[in-house]
Amino acid sequence: MSLAKGVKHGRKAIIQQHRLTVFLRAFDRYCNGEVPAEYVAERRNKLKEIEGRVSKR
Repeated sequence: MSLAKGVKHGRKAIIQQHRLTVFLRAFDRYCNGEVPAEYVAERRNKLKEIEGRVSKR
């Protein structure tokens, strides 16, 4: 994963970027009819959970 200039590249930012990528990949698979909506919701909740944790620090 290449980091564009102006993007924070701390460990937290990289982890967050990865979570987002995982979520988007899940969403793509849902659009293609490969996985149920619950799977995407689960991924989204995980993403929200992580974002909450990061913003609290």
